[in-house]
Order: sequence, then C-alpha cells, then structure tokens
Amino acid sequence: MTDKPDADQQREVGWLITKDPSEDNYASNRQGWGQLRVHADETEASYERIIARTIFMDKSLTEHMIPEEARVCWRAFSDDMDPGYEGIVNVAWLMVMPGEEATGDDLAYNIDRFCMEDRGDIYVLYSREDILKCAQSFNQPTWERFAKGHPIMNDEKGVIAELADWLPIYG
Repeated sequence: MTDKPDADQQREVGWLITKDPSEDNYASNRQGWGQLRVHADETEASYERIIARTIFMDKSLTEHMIPEEARVCWRAFSDDMDPGYEGIVNVAWLMVMPGEEATGDDLAYNIDRFCMEDRGDIYVLYSREDILKCAQSFNQPTWERFAKGHPIMNDEKGVIAELADWLPIYG
C-alpha cells in the first residue's frame, strides 16, 4: 500500500448498498451498509491473514456521502443472474485517479467480496454510463477508453440485453 491515509481520507465513503432485495425483511436488510476507507484498510489487513478474515462495514451510510459527480452505480447478481444488492461506489475507489499510480489496491473489490460472502452473488457489474460521466467530470480520457472498450456480460445465447451497459470489472 501507499502512505497511510490521513484522518479525512480514512472517513471517505467508498461504497454503499442502496437497494437490498430483501427490503421486506428488516432484520436482514443491508441498505445503508458500506465502507469508509478505514474499513477497507482493515478488511485488506484481515484478508492478508489465512484465518479469521473479516469484511469491516459501516451500517449507516447514505448516498449523499459520495459526491454526485463521483458516483458509479453497481449491481450484484447470482450465478443464475438473480438480482442481488444494488449500490453506488466512489469512482476514486474503482478507477485510478488523476496523479496516482495503479497500485493493485482495488478498494472497490470489497464490494465483490461482500456480495459473495453475504449472499453468494458472484457478479458485480458497474454502470458504463456512470463511468463515462465520471470520465467527463474528472477529464479522464483513459476512463472513457476503458468504459467504451470493456467487454460486456454475455451468456450462451449472446449479450444479456438488459445488462449491455453494465461492466464486469473484477469478474
């Protein structure tokens, strides 16, 4: 990892769940769950161990905590493509930000980890449109090239029509 983030960076909201398919069952509802930078760092340290791996979470996050110009929507699905959680991620957690080098510390990968551990969802897809919007907001032509050139989800019959604008980044 790079230098340890300062206190403000540790409070940065990286991602959260905005829709839970089990919304009707409040006891199992995960809406508002997500990670601050401090949780992502703790999770990464935990996953470096062989046993007692833990995904650290905050349970009271809201959409307004991620700047609108930095939001990328995501959706999770099971191996049968049954819908799972939906949410938003800060583009800074998903893409390499201006002036930074790629380090392999993909903070957004914790979305995939959580969805797999919590529900068994093996696909997490990110909105191509939102990545393109963020590319414009942050003047990042590399993000635009990435989003336009990234392969789309398909099955044996071809492209899954309703998912043509959603990208499988970590799959």
